[in-house]
Amino acid sequence: MAQLLAQARPDLTLTDVDLPKLAGLELIEALRKKCPTTRIVVLTDQDDPQFARRVLAAGAAGYVLKTVHGADLIDILSSVLMGEVVLPQELDSTALNISSDTPMRSATDWHSDVEELSEQDVRLLGWLAQGLTNAEIASALAVSTRTVKMYVSRVFDKLSVDGRLNAVVKAMRLGILKP
Repeated sequence: MAQLLAQARPDLTLTDVDLPKLAGLELIEALRKKCPTTRIVVLTDQDDPQFARRVLAAGAAGYVLKTVHGADLIDILSSVLMGEVVLPQELDSTALNISSDTPMRSATDWHSDVEELSEQDVRLLGWLAQGLTNAEIASALAVSTRTVKMYVSRVFDKLSVDGRLNAVVKAMRLGILKP
């Protein structure tokens, strides 16, 4: 499996460590050697801090319990891609000997980082979901495209996302927009 992943060179892999015929820790170590830039997230039902420490020492960037809400998993994976280490809230990072300057987030706090969206922000998200360009939005609001870019950037910041698609997907997952 590590050989296949090495050929594909993915940015991110999501794996279970309880794989038949393959030791998960060995897979992580092999993948880190063959694809050092690939971010690895382990999805597991083991909430044991010692095991989590071994997984992180093997090279994983995330350790997520299988009880995580499905809608939050995409946000978790995005954060890992942005360089964060993700652990379940149940596991204390100090017990795992993780440096305090490592960007970290609990796998259960995804909704708490969204700032309050204004009515205009929600309307803007609706237009983004429809695929409108900045020029089309500017025309609808009777403002410049530069102003629209500022509004869009502000919404990205409030949602902690980095693109139109990510903003729309997160807004749908949070129930701000209807699919």
